Amino acid sequence: MFKITRKRLLIFAGTVFTAIGILGIFVPVLPTTPFLLLAAACYLRGSEKFYHWLLNNRVFGFYIRNYLEGRGMPLMMKLFTLTLLWLSIGISIWIGTQNLAIRIILAIVAAGVTVHIITIKKRKTNKTSDKINQPKGDTDILDMQSATRDTYNLIASSRYNFRHRSRFQAELEQLAQRWRGGKLLNIGCAHGPDFPPFKESFELYGVDYSSEILKLAQKYADKYQFKVDLKEADARNLPYADDFFDFAIAVAVYHHIEDKDGRTQALKELYRVLKPGGEAFITVWNRWQPHHWLQKKSFMRPWKTKDKTLYRYYYLFTFREFEQLARQAGFEIVKSSPEARYKFPLKTFSRNICLLVRKRETAEK
Repeated sequence: MFKITRKRLLIFAGTVFTAIGILGIFVPVLPTTPFLLLAAACYLRGSEKFYHWLLNNRVFGFYIRNYLEGRGMPLMMKLFTLTLLWLSIGISIWIGTQNLAIRIILAIVAAGVTVHIITIKKRKTNKTSDKINQPKGDTDILDMQSATRDTYNLIASSRYNFRHRSRFQAELEQLAQRWRGGKLLNIGCAHGPDFPPFKESFELYGVDYSSEILKLAQKYADKYQFKVDLKEADARNLPYADDFFDFAIAVAVYHHIEDKDGRTQALKELYRVLKPGGEAFITVWNRWQPHHWLQKKSFMRPWKTKDKTLYRYYYLFTFREFEQLARQAGFEIVKSSPEARYKFPLKTFSRNICLLVRKRETAEK
């Protein structure tokens, strides 16, 4: 009877943690990974069926892959997970219920999960993954540049089929009204989903370093009936004259550049090709979005296909860091904000950092 009751309690706890983890996917301030790890720990002891369901789930498996594949847990992940566990259980015990039996049961469940998490082996650093995740020299940087470019060439058709509307549709539509018309450059244009808000009144140009994705950008332009001048180029070396563009956008581009000098050079190139007084809208991933709290600042993110796993390089910025980088390139910051869909009043935890920057009327030499 005790074993049955114990399993039921673990299943119940695992289900509660899974529900909170799912909520965390949609609520920016609620972390997902720690709660899914707690769910996995509960299901592992309580139900093989539920454990394997969580293990093989195409959504949740991404968040708990390291744990479920037996590669251990980083020490910081253990501490963070246990802190959340006892905080939530403690609140439930002292505020949520006055029933002594339920309090005892909650404490026992928390203690059991704690023991299990403590006994999980500490995740060891792999030399190969260190080389991938932390650039330490020119060879590593060149390897990551090549890997990211190759990945985008290979997944170009998947991205084209996946998204035909920009994630920043609201922001881009507002910018089209603000800017009204002129020459507009889209840096890292991908297959073209950020062009449509500007197709009526702007002369459009686009660059990307993926040759395959540029073919799909032309297909996208033909489908949505707009003209665009596309070129294969790197953001660090734009093939345009000084002061050529009135406006520019660079959506999710600069966090793919593998070294600080390269990121600085890319922003200086953007500054160079803009006319004095010209504005640019730039987005990068935020270091402090909850899904990345336990992630390194630079890492290779997997993209799984049917027969293999591909990798793309990411560097995670903070608001302050990215603003400083833009200023170093010479820009004035008109606005620094999270994405429009982010509704929490504190911008620190947004998924994206969005900057509207302006080239000075008298360009600094």
